Amino acid sequence: AKMAAPLTRSSGVLIEDKRLDGHLDAFRLLPLSFTAITSILFGACMWLLLRVTADPALFYFHTHWYWGMTLIPAAITGVHVVHTRQGKPTKYTLAFGITLPSVILLFYGNLQYMSAFEKTTKLSVSDCGAFIEKRDLQRSWEAAHRLYMSCINETHVATGHPRDVLLQRFRLPDCDEYEGALHGVGYHKETHFWEWTYLQRLEEEELCAGWCHQGRQLWSHKKGARDACSKAVARLYASYASPRASQVLTMMLVILASTGVMTIMLGPVMRKYGMEW
Repeated sequence: AKMAAPLTRSSGVLIEDKRLDGHLDAFRLLPLSFTAITSILFGACMWLLLRVTADPALFYFHTHWYWGMTLIPAAITGVHVVHTRQGKPTKYTLAFGITLPSVILLFYGNLQYMSAFEKTTKLSVSDCGAFIEKRDLQRSWEAAHRLYMSCINETHVATGHPRDVLLQRFRLPDCDEYEGALHGVGYHKETHFWEWTYLQRLEEEELCAGWCHQGRQLWSHKKGARDACSKAVARLYASYASPRASQVLTMMLVILASTGVMTIMLGPVMRKYGMEW
């Protein structure tokens, strides 16, 4: 009976030690969990933004500065290395691993949102000189149209086939001079590869014709062209690019606000188990 009290205290200490060890084991898993969660979260947001820049109907208007987002996986990897070497997280590494990617995505998300808003407005209007890329595409489409009509007229004179029949059966790539004009070889001094490839893809995938104004189909045989291709691209910016940028902006603002709150709330818990905070 006299041994009961000490034995009970010893049992309590053992139970408490086991609980503490369990909590410490959970904290040791925190670096790996943090890396996995941030990789999935920020990776998904990066994919949303980069998917817009790589879209076949939108890539013509985007540059490669989006690859500055490669700093995000570098930051996540750096934080993981520090956590692994120290064996435990700190508030500074956790804050850095969340704040830096969030700020970068907030920056690029805002750029993409503003760009989508501007492109939607300028591509929707009939002014072909609203911005440089729109003007250049109009000039390139006009060059393609001149080549196509010249090809149709020459074939009409040479074969005697009605122009209406030729316009229905043949497209610009069927003309002998197309490859030379496309690549700027022979007496064609100017290459149109970038612009014509883009306009061809728009005709075939977005069912549009013409650029600033609705015109004749030069590449595609598909029926049902509804509008000028510039307006089709404007609709894509409004319905596809802008909402995705808005989603990223909202998520990053929520994460930044939550980070500050969580940093304060985790302080007492982390210090309780001997973590520097």
